[in-house]
Amino acid sequence: TSLALIGNILNGRVKEFFRNFEVRTFAIWMVALMIAFVVFMCLGSYLNGTDTLLRKGVFTVVSAATSTGSMVYTSPQIVYLMSNSAEAVLVVAMAIGGMSESMAGGIKVLRVGIIFKEVVLRIKQVLSPDNARMVATYDSNGKKIITQSTASAALVVTMLYVATMITGALIFMACGLDPLSAIFDSVSASGNNGLIIGVPSVPGRVMPLAMEITMFIQMWLGRLEFLTVFSFIAVVITSLLPDRRRHKR
Repeated sequence: TSLALIGNILNGRVKEFFRNFEVRTFAIWMVALMIAFVVFMCLGSYLNGTDTLLRKGVFTVVSAATSTGSMVYTSPQIVYLMSNSAEAVLVVAMAIGGMSESMAGGIKVLRVGIIFKEVVLRIKQVLSPDNARMVATYDSNGKKIITQSTASAALVVTMLYVATMITGALIFMACGLDPLSAIFDSVSASGNNGLIIGVPSVPGRVMPLAMEITMFIQMWLGRLEFLTVFSFIAVVITSLLPDRRRHKR
């Protein structure tokens, strides 16, 4: 949950929490993930009893979506006994992650919600008369309009996350992981999630150096977020370049 929203609750502004667009989106998203995961777990060949689905199934989804990193299933159980559809739900949960301004990793629910609202707005504009003027808004510490710059920023960061996850998965597959395990571990590393099913989780097996370096870069970029890292790199490069004005003088 957003630390800013927690601050509002502690200061008595509870209504702002329930009005918040990201809170509502995250609640709907979590319920959809839980239902999908439980349904797909029933397609597997292990742990499909009612008690297990409610206790371990929901726990696993919440852990994946919030970057808690706790596992109640072993890696072999996830790989060999869980259905591929259930694993895919965990991958999507880890990729989206939690709320903005929180300790959770991933793309963040707010960015996905903004992109979804922008897409709906574009569809409405195409279907509406030329003279119609429409805007998309969301509630986050007050009513805000989704401008083109806001939507572009959300889309750029989302694309950078997706590109990082795909690149990591390709490198992991080149290191010997099967495609699903490679995607799972790459998404987990990019979101600093903690759930893992590939080589690093197998006792007695050494992680390939290329995989280790890739995971390090993914976790670093995912935790600090791309724009922050790129700004830092730009500042460092600028500070190392000679000052031309001083050189001319």
